[in-house]
Amino acid sequence: MSDMQISAQDILARIDRILDDTAYLKDAFTTIEKIPQGDNATETARLKAEAVERMVQSREKTHRQALRLLESLAWESDEEAGEDEESSGEDETEE
Repeated sequence: MSDMQISAQDILARIDRILDDTAYLKDAFTTIEKIPQGDNATETARLKAEAVERMVQSREKTHRQALRLLESLAWESDEEAGEDEESSGEDETEE
């Protein structure tokens, strides 16, 4: 890894923030509720609903990508911790 280290606690805190971020869903539902009903507004309502759907899908995709990144950082951090333990163990056996 680079000079920047990230702890397991930092990774878990970031994952928690991602999982707790539901405001965009509430906003999407509020927007959908405000879409007018009726014959005259059918096409407009459909387009608005599709736009909200795309926004939610994009946000979910971003969340999945962030979670994958955090997962890879966690694995990398675990591997480095294992290497540090191995190298410190090797030093003790050489003495």
